[in-house]
Amino acid sequence: MARPEDGAGGEGGGGGPVGPVVDLGSVLLWSPGNIDPDYPLPKVAVRLRADGMEALLPETVALGLDGTALPDFLAELAESFRGWVGVHVWESLDHDLVLTATHDGRGAVSLRWEIAPWSLWKGHAWRASVEVDVEPGEAMRKLAEDVREALAV
Repeated sequence: MARPEDGAGGEGGGGGPVGPVVDLGSVLLWSPGNIDPDYPLPKVAVRLRADGMEALLPETVALGLDGTALPDFLAELAESFRGWVGVHVWESLDHDLVLTATHDGRGAVSLRWEIAPWSLWKGHAWRASVEVDVEPGEAMRKLAEDVREALAV
């Protein structure tokens, strides 16, 4: 896990990342740090990078539609290291971050990170996604721990 002062995180919604940055190469995750005391939900900032494309979602709630926190979703994937059929999907409360996970049954998990700002719901915005492969089991468990630490959830 990188530190913001290492230059890995870039700028977040509240003036830059607060604390550690999770760096998956094409995906960076960090806490934007501006939690509203009246609405104290964990938040995440996401930057996607791939072949001349860079997209930033400066802040979204790091809880899924069913109340599952992003690190918990990743930890559940780690527990399913032997594989699964179909896709596992986690979507943020605001629908602006979607994580889709597939397992090839032979030892690779593909995580598709998709971001789309709220204005997409108004019909005039963008959508971006990248895929990152993660080894199931210990590597996925480490990713879940790193995301939990970065988001302090």
